[in-house]
Amino acid sequence: MNKTLKTCIQCGKIDSFRGEKFCSHSCAMTYSNQRNNPSQRPEVRAKIAQQARATNRQAQLMTPDARKKAWVGMSRALSGKKQSESHVNARVTGWKKIAEQHGGMTPAHKQQLQSLHVAYSGPRHHNWNGGTTKERTKEYKTEAYRAYQQAVLQRDNYTCQHCQKRGGRLEVHHCWLPYAQCKGPLSFLKYHPINGMTLCRSCHNKTKTTRPDLEQPCLSQLPQYVLDFIRSQVGSDFQF
Repeated sequence: MNKTLKTCIQCGKIDSFRGEKFCSHSCAMTYSNQRNNPSQRPEVRAKIAQQARATNRQAQLMTPDARKKAWVGMSRALSGKKQSESHVNARVTGWKKIAEQHGGMTPAHKQQLQSLHVAYSGPRHHNWNGGTTKERTKEYKTEAYRAYQQAVLQRDNYTCQHCQKRGGRLEVHHCWLPYAQCKGPLSFLKYHPINGMTLCRSCHNKTKTTRPDLEQPCLSQLPQYVLDFIRSQVGSDFQF
């Protein structure tokens, strides 16, 4: 028995399907929506987009996949870059507007969050191991370290000083004097930008080698301008 081949007027598929015009119910509905659904007409879509821009509701017209794609794209574009003051103000304004629309966070809600934080912090947390966090890790959260990190990143324009890659996962490397050697009269170099260099994670990992002399200051190979800076801070009679 010869089968009669037909062409779907929506997707163009050629097969012996049961319908007269469409190969599937999905193609039939798509064809109908594109021609009979008012919201699919170009002039109607233009009016919807205009109204969305006027009421700041563009995101509501996006599908979840499109919204996720836009979020990933913006995150990658802004990664490692310092946001302008106008951008920060616009984002804060948007957050405040959303909070006002939802009534904001009530004092009872704030108190509840605070009580949860207290209830699950320290020894009461399920991952508590007896306070084994390293002192070095704790210092990463201090204001002094964050100020040092931000100063080095801004000075180097958020660019890895080895591979010249800008943005991405950047870290600050103690380039002239290792962290362990910044002690005693040299402790000021622990968080001074002159002893910092911006590196990407890959380049930073290449500098992490096991050295038996980390506890002993090795200053003889430092550049002259670094040595002069050290003398200006600790005195000209400092012995290298």
